[in-house]
Amino acid sequence: MRRVATAPAANDNRVQRAAGVSTSVATAMLLALASRVADAGSAAANLPVTATVQSACTTGAEPIAFATYTAGGGPVTGSATITINCSSSLAFKVALGPGATPGGSISQRLLSNGSQSLQYNLYTTSALSSLWGDGATGVTLSGMTSGGGLATSLTVFAELPDSATNRLATPGIYSDLVTVTITY
Repeated sequence: MRRVATAPAANDNRVQRAAGVSTSVATAMLLALASRVADAGSAAANLPVTATVQSACTTGAEPIAFATYTAGGGPVTGSATITINCSSSLAFKVALGPGATPGGSISQRLLSNGSQSLQYNLYTTSALSSLWGDGATGVTLSGMTSGGGLATSLTVFAELPDSATNRLATPGIYSDLVTVTITY
């Protein structure tokens, strides 16, 4: 009986071993490259992040329009609302200036019609007992805003007295402009 040569089987074995070595070499090379990338080094740093929220407040005021004054008819009163609106909850103080009419002061504000004037004043209470002032004269009102865009309201009370000076005023329309200042 004749024997079949085993050389081709050995040859197949060698091919398989060569392919295995080739795969092993390729895998080793990939691992070496990956290792080099991982060993390339690294560094870390902190990135500071900050934000500032600016306190912002606005104020507005309704006009005070006294009813018609008649000399000898008694004092005329009125009121208006001052609103304070802040971006966050803040303590505030509201001051009212003396007015724009020349000769006016916190203790005696004046409405004007040309060169004529009419006395009036502004108060913090409906009892008309505390002059609303500018911080140096009279009183100011303080409070706390609710923040978040919600308005806080204060009422300013006004009186045009039936004084001897006002009884001499000539007929006409009188006006003044008072500066509202909020400090927060």
